[in-house]
Amino acid sequence: MQADAPPNVEVKLLLISRHCQGKHNAMYEEYISEGHGFSASEYKMEEQRIARHQPLFDPCLSPKGRAQATELASIIHHEMARGMPQPMHFVSPARRAVETWAAVWGGAAAGMAGENIIARSTATVIEGLRGKIHVHLCNARRPISVLRAEYPQLIIPLGTAENDPWWQPVHDCHYELSDENTILRALQARDAREEYRAGVVRQGGGGSRADYEAQQRRTNYQHHSPLLQR
Repeated sequence: MQADAPPNVEVKLLLISRHCQGKHNAMYEEYISEGHGFSASEYKMEEQRIARHQPLFDPCLSPKGRAQATELASIIHHEMARGMPQPMHFVSPARRAVETWAAVWGGAAAGMAGENIIARSTATVIEGLRGKIHVHLCNARRPISVLRAEYPQLIIPLGTAENDPWWQPVHDCHYELSDENTILRALQARDAREEYRAGVVRQGGGGSRADYEAQQRRTNYQHHSPLLQR
């Protein structure tokens, strides 16, 4: 893309993905039949009822989620075979996001090298990639020490809270919009490089609107394979 860009235009590529299906998402499929007949608001209320009565703390990926991650890894593998370099990686500390990152990027790298090299892959953990934090227990995260023990290759910035600083059991938590720009600050610190690519796995959506609008103002934003937006 950079080779085809106009003069004085720098292309920076973000591969932003939501985590694959978590066990809490699978519960909705288990308890709500396909022909439920609910309106959109009724369906949302039923989801909330299930989340209250079937709490899962920082859930892992479901079997379907692991299959989705394997499929996405094959797409990344295909793009890497076409010449896409390994990007820098950023990930939410939510368990399902980290498991998605490990399966997708570790799986793609293993496919390229013919070996399991996930232990040599790394990503920077960014709290601000968690999205909106709802009252349901599935939105709480585990202590950072547990995450570090399971994935010692992760880069966890100094000052990252050991325990969840945002989730509260009594109400939905809305944090300041500026916190959602953490990923942009991390990328802007690398602007001096000739080029960069970043793979981002976040919780609660494929990238905040604040991320998109702020980055769009600064760069020539081009979409990559539509398969990577799944």
